[in-house]
Amino acid sequence: MSNEVMMPVGGTSDAATCRSEGWGVGTLLAGDSGCGETVIVVTAIGEEAILARPVSRKGVRYAHPQREGHWVLCYRDWYEVSAEYLASLPAGGG
Repeated sequence: MSNEVMMPVGGTSDAATCRSEGWGVGTLLAGDSGCGETVIVVTAIGEEAILARPVSRKGVRYAHPQREGHWVLCYRDWYEVSAEYLASLPAGGG
């Protein structure tokens, strides 16, 4: 198992992407990899990597907190969403 951080094409780390976009701890990001939108909340930004917790999947908010984990941003086009947007999604998943 490698401790290497996966870097997107162009060599920008996920932490650098967050900093350049103005995304910090608590930012809600939404993205779709082709299987339905996922919304995550950024929980930590390190030197190279980020931690986040998924809060919704396929348009449904998780009913219970999900585990925080290492997220790689290069597989989706992420954009910031508001807490109001998240609150507008029906609850009930996971």
